[in-house]
Amino acid sequence: MFSPIRKASGFWLLGPFFLLFVASCSSTIPIPGPQVETAAPSPTDTTTPIKDASSDPVIKKEALQEVDFASTLPDYTATDFLTRSFTESVDQRGLLYLAAAKRFIQSGDYESASVVLDSVGGASRGPWASVQHQLLQAAVSVGAGQPNRALAILSRINDSLDNPKQATLWYRLQLRALFAQENIKEALDVVDQASSTTTDAALKQDLAQAVYRALSQLPDDQLTEAAQAFAFADHQLAWFTLTYILGHDGWQAERLKQALDLWIEANPEHPGHILAAQRASDSCMLEAEDSVALILPLSSIYEAAANAFKNGFLSRYGQSSAEASVSIFDFGNQAERAVAQYDSAAAGGARLIVGPVGREGVDALAARARLPVPTLLIGHDLMAPRQNAFWIDISREAEALDLVAHARTRNLSHALFLSSTDPTARQLAQQAASAWSDLGGDIAGSATIPSNTADYSQLLTRVLGLNASEKQVLDIKAFLGGGIKIETDVAVRQDLDAIFIFAEPDTVRLLKPQLNFHKAGSIDVFAQNLIFDGSPDPVNDLDLEGISFADMPWMIRNGSEFAKQAITSAFGRPYTQTALGRFFALGADAHAIGCRLLKRSTDESWSFDGLSGRLSKRERNEIHRESEWAHFEDGLIQIFDPPIAPER
Repeated sequence: MFSPIRKASGFWLLGPFFLLFVASCSSTIPIPGPQVETAAPSPTDTTTPIKDASSDPVIKKEALQEVDFASTLPDYTATDFLTRSFTESVDQRGLLYLAAAKRFIQSGDYESASVVLDSVGGASRGPWASVQHQLLQAAVSVGAGQPNRALAILSRINDSLDNPKQATLWYRLQLRALFAQENIKEALDVVDQASSTTTDAALKQDLAQAVYRALSQLPDDQLTEAAQAFAFADHQLAWFTLTYILGHDGWQAERLKQALDLWIEANPEHPGHILAAQRASDSCMLEAEDSVALILPLSSIYEAAANAFKNGFLSRYGQSSAEASVSIFDFGNQAERAVAQYDSAAAGGARLIVGPVGREGVDALAARARLPVPTLLIGHDLMAPRQNAFWIDISREAEALDLVAHARTRNLSHALFLSSTDPTARQLAQQAASAWSDLGGDIAGSATIPSNTADYSQLLTRVLGLNASEKQVLDIKAFLGGGIKIETDVAVRQDLDAIFIFAEPDTVRLLKPQLNFHKAGSIDVFAQNLIFDGSPDPVNDLDLEGISFADMPWMIRNGSEFAKQAITSAFGRPYTQTALGRFFALGADAHAIGCRLLKRSTDESWSFDGLSGRLSKRERNEIHRESEWAHFEDGLIQIFDPPIAPER
């Protein structure tokens, strides 16, 4: 899936890694024509942005440190670490190589991580660095689908885990490998042993979360089958009960807390106790006195989306009379009516207002310097921060910026931006390119996809540099003459490692196979989540092979963590197999956010995992939503889930 490094402008910086990276690259490297004479670049001539680490005291220390630079310098890319390694002492250099390998693993580029780790050699000195080196090798094996090899590596360092963070990573990788083997019994045995011997609360929390994460990805029928597959002890079967509770009772906070309290009482010494207690204390319920108002464009062209949001919000309520009443206010197609409806809701005694939903309705309230009650605006608040106004940005612009930010964390740096002729798509591409440049990425080019044809060969030949490559090949053959037989191949320009497409789904489906045909199949391609409508279609989705996108967990996960039977029973399938599910998930999370705004207003910050992503309270009263990442593989959705999570 993820291609090796092809950053021509940075190759000279990699010193001994240059030949190794070239050897690992499957595509043909174009040979310069004989008439071209190029001087070797000097360290000051590079066009690749390099962070100045002279002010980083942790890097400038001469003595060998047991420092994980990938964690202490979260903004550094793998290339930054490799670049910096050539200006540091030998002792520090090995640690920087390890940091680069870890960053490659976090970006899903296991091939490049393996190349770096195989090349570290004597630079990896000291017991901490030696253990870290082997942990990273195990992580590469897990990511590459080789759990047996990972477990063999981990077994060799079992007695060398003196560092708490390394011990935690060892357990994480051990569990990932065992679950990949579907050896759930042994995985739970590992957790039992660790929980009984450690006093580290953070490690216990991590282990519990890892088990729940693995089990919750199984659909209900597979979860039941797994529980019956081994001779589990009763306390191990309790893991399956806990997973079921969190998925099925999680819709209503009161019911969830009751179920978790009963589970905790029945399993007081269980390793999952720490997770159950945390979830129970984190639940938030709006009570009878907490009247809520929803401000929605129901009688408008957005009726279906508005209804999905409303039903998502209401899905969090049970049948208890102790729960808050909800009033619905409709502003239709007239954004200015949102202000009058908001005032009516506040005058009617609403203690929490959710909405207006949509940019136009939110903008209509922009003249208010403060709002009378806690309000969750579903759209970017241009006047933030202001009293009682909290906002969550669900715009395509926000998604476009997330795309480029995520791609930079994958160590990608030279991008091509393609957009359809639609004005909105072109604007998104321009905004994304600007953000890419601000993040230190190079813009390799931009182009508009023609709307009057389904054949994009002319466009792709130009933007991928195939014309120039073909000329190089012809020049080489002409220079060598006909007496020497040489195998050459036209190749995509070597400075390109990412392609962003902003276009309608049908256009993307036509474009991606043609990118593959024009030798760009190994380049990472990103698109907006419009390409996935919520209904898996393995045959037709083969056309989207390899495309990465950001989406809500509700849309791309189908395990017991997101049990959808109750939703299907209440509303049918429109919110489980269509794009409307995104608004449904956002509505459900709006309830959880609003409850925290009202009940926990003194908390400076909080975060939780919702249906629409990981949600957190940030500066300027923003509610930040962190999506999950996925890509198409063999026509199916695959979650981007590297064995070492990126630093937040």
